[in-house]
Amino acid sequence: MEAIALVVGVIVVVFIWALLGIISGTWNIFRFVQGADHRPSTSKFQWLLWTIVVLFSYAAIYAARVERGHFEALGTVPANVLIALGLTTATMAVAQGIAARQKQPAAAAAQLTPSSLGYLVKENDGSPDLSKAQMLAWTFIALGIYLLLVSNQIQQIVADAPGSLGLPDIDGALMVLMGLGQGGYVAKKIVSPP
Repeated sequence: MEAIALVVGVIVVVFIWALLGIISGTWNIFRFVQGADHRPSTSKFQWLLWTIVVLFSYAAIYAARVERGHFEALGTVPANVLIALGLTTATMAVAQGIAARQKQPAAAAAQLTPSSLGYLVKENDGSPDLSKAQMLAWTFIALGIYLLLVSNQIQQIVADAPGSLGLPDIDGALMVLMGLGQGGYVAKKIVSPP
């Protein structure tokens, strides 16, 4: 029964991706994380990952609840999940605003070609960027732990164990570490020359 809930979560994510592909005309999900310079945006990538994981988690937990006869909505979303979504959204918006203000001349931008995903952890000149690497490292750790919590929550729902039937929360210490990573990333963008 747990597998059914996980499959439903995957199906919902794939359905949304297909719908976006039809609407946007592109099936390449990484086009959604490209910046104006045609390079992958680290902040957009992080935002996309959290969006996918929370969407998957909500759908999978709801499917497990339906199997147990609970058809009502999940109710409140835990505070740290909302904060994680808000932080990634704010980081993306601020990073895009900084990039727009540091825009390069149109002639130079026209010469850029789409780049590899390696630029998620690189400077524009191709050198490694520790702020991007740190932000993504904490993101991957938090996402992995969160998916384990979701799996555990689904197991408890399927086993009819007493307790919460909603989304699990994210550990506060992990939220602080993610926030510090995002703060460092934004601060570095602010002080970096165009």
